[in-house]
Order: sequence, then C-alpha cells, then structure tokens
Amino acid sequence: MVLLKKKDSIDHAETRSLIQKAGYLQPSLLQQKIIPLILKRKNVAVETAEGSGKTAAFILPLVKLISKGKRGIKAVVITSNPDQVKRASQELLKQSERGKRELTFWAIGFKKSRPRQGVRPGALPDVLIGTPDKVIDNIRRGVLDFSHLQIAVIDAPHTGGLPGFNKDVSFIFSKFPQKIQTILLSPSLADRNYALISLLSHPYIIPADKWQKQPDKANKIEETNKVQNKKENLPFNQKIAIQTIGEIIKRIKEEEDPFELNHYRKLIKKNVPLFLRSYFSAYLFKESLAVNIGNKGNEFTRLFISIGKNRRIFPKDLVDLFSTKLNLTKNQVGVVKVLDNYSFLEISSGVAERAISVLSGFNYKGRHISVNYARKRNNSSSSAS
Repeated sequence: MVLLKKKDSIDHAETRSLIQKAGYLQPSLLQQKIIPLILKRKNVAVETAEGSGKTAAFILPLVKLISKGKRGIKAVVITSNPDQVKRASQELLKQSERGKRELTFWAIGFKKSRPRQGVRPGALPDVLIGTPDKVIDNIRRGVLDFSHLQIAVIDAPHTGGLPGFNKDVSFIFSKFPQKIQTILLSPSLADRNYALISLLSHPYIIPADKWQKQPDKANKIEETNKVQNKKENLPFNQKIAIQTIGEIIKRIKEEEDPFELNHYRKLIKKNVPLFLRSYFSAYLFKESLAVNIGNKGNEFTRLFISIGKNRRIFPKDLVDLFSTKLNLTKNQVGVVKVLDNYSFLEISSGVAERAISVLSGFNYKGRHISVNYARKRNNSSSSAS
C-alpha cells in the first residue's frame, strides 16, 4: 500500500485525449488523477465525492484496457445500488459504441434494463455490472465464470451501507483469480473500509485532498522551497536513525510482549486512518529518535536485575518500576534487555547507586529481586548506544 507520489503520475495528454474522444470537453480533477494510474494497470483505492465524474473515471479506461479474445467475463463492476448499475451500464454502452469496441455487457440489479446487451443466449458477456446480491445470486446458480477476469471495480456506498456490502464483496472476490487489477471508489477510506482495501494488492491510496486540491505553479514552488529549507534545518543523524531502527526491530522480535503489542495495533487500527498510519509511525519514530539523540551525550551505567522472562517480565515493566520508584524521566533510562532468568537496564550514572540501594531486595511480582552493577564484558560499553 502506498500513498500516491508525484513520480507515479504521468502526462495527462493521454487522459485528455481519452476524455475528448469520449465526448467530454475536459477531464475532471478526479479523472486526471486516477485514469493514468488505471491505464498503467495499477490497483487504486480512491476517496470520491459527488459530482466528481467517478463513473466515467473507471468506465473509460476499462473500455480501453479490456482485451478481446475468448468469450468470457473480463471485467466486473460491483456497485451498491440499482441507480449506479444503470448509470454505469449506460456509460459503458455509450463509450463502447463511440469507440467501436463492440463490448458486450450484462447489467443486473435494476428494472427496465436490457440485461444482456449484445450477449447471445448461453454466452457470457465481456463486462458484468451489478449489485452484490444479484452477482452472488448468479454465482450460486452456476452461470458465471471468472476464469478470464482482468479488472474488478468496487463502487462502495456511504458508510451506513458498508457492513453487508463489504461481506458480500469479499465473498464475490473469493471467486475471482488472484492476479487481477482492482479499482476501489469510496466516499471514505476510513477503517470501516479496511476490508475492501485489503482486497487490493499493493494499492495506490488516494485521499480526496490529493485530487481536489490543485495549487497553481507559483504556490507549488513556494511550498517546495519551504519543505527544502525545513529539511536543511532538521537535526538528523543518519547513523543514530539506522541504529535505532535496528534496535526497535530487535526488541519487537526478542523482548516485547506480543499480546501487549497487538492491543496497541488494534487501538491504532481503530483510531488512525489507513492512509495516515505510515505517517503516524514516522512521527513516533521521530520522537523516539529525538530521545536517542538527546541521550547521546548522557553517561549511562548498566545494571543487572535478577528477574527475567520466566516471570513474564518485559522491558516496559522494568522501565515502569525504575521510573516510579526512583522518580526518573524517560531520558534517564536507556536500553533494556530482558533474558530468560535475568535482565539488564541502562540508567543514568548519577542515579545508579540510588537504584541499587532502593530496589535491591524489593519484592516484585512475588520475588525479591537483586539489583547490582553489571559485569563489564569485552567489546561492550556501559554507555547507551
């Protein structure tokens, strides 16, 4: 999953030409953003808005991309209501006739329609358009074959209609081949839509503000200069950053409590929008890095603690114990390493003696612990790395 980047966009000339051939004067902002990506056969999840031209945004490239050949369903459009089924089928009919593609389609889910446009009795169409319940009904009747499927489009409803829609779409996708191009258009990309976004393999995530805002060239240059100037002033130490990443990954694998981490994962998943989670992680890392850089000049002493994993002890437990009993700040506690039967904790040298005096013999989790200076080992340092 990636947020759309500038390098991922292409020249809009192809999009403009496609739009004009389709009978429109110029592409909408949404069409400018997603049509080039769809034509490059990328998986796209985009946040839409009313009047943004979303139907043409997926129908036009779909008509262009579908390859002719053996008879069979090559594209599926799943939408939430009969009106959108009708709108999509009318746009498809108009564009296939205009482009002389002679695409056949089957529209199911609304009344007063010609369900099999150009499809011979017993044959399957090039494109299937329908609501989830109608598509599932035909799957269960055994009349659909998705072995030639190339593209799937999900036109999601507002959040009020999502629970049943998401479940039905997931069932339909279980019948599709694994390697297909998928386009998701939704009024919101919040967590309620995670089930739908997870159906896309490495999708380009496009929030509404990425296509609605079109600043002029002067503003873009000014903003770029601001960002560049800000970057030049960042107190960033590459070596410490890489070292910190390695330490965090090692702690996750060897020391952290997976049950506790899963609790935080669920909390983040519930409260942080999907397309902001990477930025959320980057912010937390930046804060952690600031602490490490701030600690670089501090002198630490490594202490031995006679309790470890066999007592269900995790680094956070020891940090809380030392911080609470000694009234320490986060800058005064360094690296914590928890082994099976004992642990090591780096602490500001100025409070090391007091830590030993206060905590050695302290009853912690049903056991009197011993706290003392750790023995110095070869090729190791008593200061924080």
